[in-house]
Amino acid sequence: MQKLYPINLNIQGRQCLVIGGGGVALRKVRGLLDAGSHVHVISPEIAPEIEDLPVQIDRRPFVESDVDGAALVIAATDDEAVNTSAAHAARERGIPVNVADVPELCSFFLPAVVRRGGLAISVSTSGASPALARTIRQALEKQFGPEYADYLELLDASRKRILENVRSPEKRRAIFESIVKSDLLDVLRTHGRAAAQSKLQQIINS
Repeated sequence: MQKLYPINLNIQGRQCLVIGGGGVALRKVRGLLDAGSHVHVISPEIAPEIEDLPVQIDRRPFVESDVDGAALVIAATDDEAVNTSAAHAARERGIPVNVADVPELCSFFLPAVVRRGGLAISVSTSGASPALARTIRQALEKQFGPEYADYLELLDASRKRILENVRSPEKRRAIFESIVKSDLLDVLRTHGRAAAQSKLQQIINS
């Protein structure tokens, strides 16, 4: 099995193309919107749920020039010829492309993702078994609860203060490690954010 190079792609404000208007396309569109991209959907038929989203819609068949200017392309139709055409058009232009359920046409795969605020934990099987990726994601969702969103915000705010006020890289590293090895997360879970902020300040001061 081919080994992939994992990355987190910044598509904030970028134009992304989704070809298809059904349930699979809907999931892809939601994921792209969640990442802050501008989404263009092309399909002769569009699900009502997609119409309700803040996307650009063209109700027509796909043509290869539609991929021009896109940061990435996702083909999610039930038409093999359309999916293949979209994949080839994107590859010829050096645009990353994903074709739902057709790994051999993909230049990237979409992992199963657990999101907790700024925390993103992704699981990929390199397209071999999306079902296994979903199962692992569900287990991770139980392990990493919604409190991790607040936890990461606290860590981010403290990191900025430490970088501004502590010049020594060794001291910074020691403080960062002390924070993540402390019981700060447990304090947040049991006593709330205000108590966690107080605990965090104690760790930094010490």
